Amino acid sequence: MNAGRLRHRVEIQSPSEARDSLGGVLLVWTTLATVSALVTEQAGQETWQDGTVRAVRSGTVEIRRYPGLTSRMRFLWGTRVLNIESVVADPLAVGALCQYREEG
Repeated sequence: MNAGRLRHRVEIQSPSEARDSLGGVLLVWTTLATVSALVTEQAGQETWQDGTVRAVRSGTVEIRRYPGLTSRMRFLWGTRVLNIESVVADPLAVGALCQYREEG
């Protein structure tokens, strides 16, 4: 992996549950680390859903190896939320390539 290619900064976030003041369950995202990454957008599409246009984008995020990275986590890239669809570890254990899906 060429570290010079990792020109973006992303936060790795993990979900957890918390209780609100009425006892309801909330999904809370906690930032585990901020890492250098190469974010590459690959495809996008728009669909109609419930009378509104829904945009979906997908692509890859390449980072150095991060132990414990799973598809339950997400990346925060600026204000954009990139939901991790899959994680493929580099056979040399140098890095990981993650497929993402962004809806908005």
